[in-house]
Amino acid sequence: MIALQPFTRDDIPRLTGWIDSEAALIQWSGQRFSYPLEPSAFEAYLQEAETDPHEHHLFNVVAQDNGEVIGHVELIVIAPHRRQGHICRVLIAPKARQGKGYGTAVMRRIAEMGFRELGLKKISLNVIIFNLAAIACYKKVGFTVEKVMEENLRIGEKKWSSYHMALTEDAWQDHLEQDG
Repeated sequence: MIALQPFTRDDIPRLTGWIDSEAALIQWSGQRFSYPLEPSAFEAYLQEAETDPHEHHLFNVVAQDNGEVIGHVELIVIAPHRRQGHICRVLIAPKARQGKGYGTAVMRRIAEMGFRELGLKKISLNVIIFNLAAIACYKKVGFTVEKVMEENLRIGEKKWSSYHMALTEDAWQDHLEQDG
């Protein structure tokens, strides 16, 4: 259904074009960027990622049916000594591609990459509590809520809460066997 291909600087304009509101930006990146997301801001992030001691793995999500780039995902090895990673900046776009199983396919593939290829033992992510479709997607792959982060994000005068979800290698393996 999907393939992951390395994200390059040439992909920045497409990615920034998908972020069409401050709310969409906050859901995608937390407070990491400001709206509007300028290509130069993401270029600066890429430069920072290249020098960060943590491994950053940024990918385009490609639909295998026609080769179209339909999304973005990032996996960061945040604690190499404990073999922990963090998934962030997950996006399926355009909106017509959402709700068709691509997100679940992305999460299955990125978890497989983290556990099998990078040797991680635990992978986490954060998601805004009202993003029910994303939460359902993550749960399909085996992620569970570890904690609620109350009002940890702000958009204008509104405060949003999010879940910190995680998946261990053992739970992922069990989940694979149940699905198999």
